[in-house]
Amino acid sequence: MEKHFDIPVSEKFIIRAKSMQEEFNRIKVSNKRSNGPTDWHGVLGEIMFDFYLSKIENKVSKPIPYEWIEFVTTDTASADFEFDYGRTRTDVKTTRYSGLYYQPNNLKFDYYIKMTPIDFENGDLQKPKNIRIEGYLSKEDMQKISAEIQKGNTSRGREKNSTPGRITHCIYENHLRPIDELMSILRG
Repeated sequence: MEKHFDIPVSEKFIIRAKSMQEEFNRIKVSNKRSNGPTDWHGVLGEIMFDFYLSKIENKVSKPIPYEWIEFVTTDTASADFEFDYGRTRTDVKTTRYSGLYYQPNNLKFDYYIKMTPIDFENGDLQKPKNIRIEGYLSKEDMQKISAEIQKGNTSRGREKNSTPGRITHCIYENHLRPIDELMSILRG
């Protein structure tokens, strides 16, 4: 099984991601931190995962029915993608930094997928040429690793300094599972 999968990013996806981020910023109800110049990388991850499912995964094997719950919403309990008519829900975590970041007391979806913008044109963070699907973990796997971290075992992840009052954990990427394994699970 392939550990990760790279997808070329065209300019139209970047434009769409920036537009959706601007729309989201207009309706955002919580502002735990100010908006940064690369916040749109998060929605780019969702756009590219939708592209991966519809144009790559569903063209080479038995299609996986899914719904992308588009990024622009004030519903913080909403999954990014739903499978099996909403019975299986996933969250796409996109960052250019190493590791899968999450709040351990806020794990509410079945699977978490790590995406990473890479190959920036001339080092410009506004111009990723590719996005990498790093892998995934189940909520149960993440809960186990969080318990290890809380006991001081940092072999699979660590606690990260974050916003006061919030605990954030980071799981090292070499502990993520291959994305094609998740696709097999979703196909049933």
